[in-house]
Amino acid sequence: MKVSRDITLPAHYTDAMRRAMLAAANGDPSGQIALGQMYEQGNGVPQNFAEAMRWYAKAAGGGSARARYMVGLMYANGRGVLRDRDAALEWFTEAALAGSVEAQHTLGGMYARGKGVRQDLSKAAEWFRMAAENGDDAAQLIFGLMLRDGRGVPKDDIAAYVWISHSAVQRPDGERREIALKALETVARRLNPDQIRQAQDRLHAQNPAGGAVAVPAVHTGGEPMAVPPPA
Repeated sequence: MKVSRDITLPAHYTDAMRRAMLAAANGDPSGQIALGQMYEQGNGVPQNFAEAMRWYAKAAGGGSARARYMVGLMYANGRGVLRDRDAALEWFTEAALAGSVEAQHTLGGMYARGKGVRQDLSKAAEWFRMAAENGDDAAQLIFGLMLRDGRGVPKDDIAAYVWISHSAVQRPDGERREIALKALETVARRLNPDQIRQAQDRLHAQNPAGGAVAVPAVHTGGEPMAVPPPA
């Protein structure tokens, strides 16, 4: 079944494949991305990086921030195109400015490690902050730690407490949540009770639905003191 000059649907394709391909043929960026991923992963079609790149580029041309990020990944990994770090950086930046949280986080990591770019902790902090503000719990933790340590940003323990708390709130119980809670406690031990309450008040104001996290123990004058979230 031929639906456009770009796509022919073999009879054995599943309904999901058909929907993705029809959407792609009709210019839907989500369908074009889905089709690109099918070709990139070899999911239901022969793996073909060049075809994957073609569909990601179509979706990017339609304004999709996620597609721009996917094009950047293809350039970064040399899939379907020659590896080109400058092109990858350009696409990641376009995607990040268009609202892709994945791209914002990726750029933060690139500048933090100096991978494909000159290391610049200030730029790394800027991109991680942007991703954190868009709800990326990993970026919230990283940005909080940068604030705690004064890496790329002025040291600010109260702001660090707030951002690490946001990360902990989003993480389900388990190892990842424990990592955030341990980081939160390292910050809390450096704050006095008034500063803890300031941080909790700020956190509560940003998330009135109850996002505050109680610190396991805050040492004040040598004695641990549990600090609950504001009522």
